[in-house]
Amino acid sequence: MHHISWYGTAVAVLLGIKLLLSIKPRRRPRRRTAVHTPHTIHAVITGYNEDPTALRRCLQSVLDQTR
Repeated sequence: MHHISWYGTAVAVLLGIKLLLSIKPRRRPRRRTAVHTPHTIHAVITGYNEDPTALRRCLQSVLDQTR
């Protein structure tokens, strides 16, 4: 017969609690209809020793898409 160690029991209990808490319905914040908040988009552009002109064109392209 196999014994379940205290560590295994603790992990199983914690996972069970997390599962039960994730199933619990959450309160949803009320939507604000009167105030319009613009969406924010973040872009990550990687580069190393790039041509400055190409980098400028790339950044301008991203900015042109957000206006």
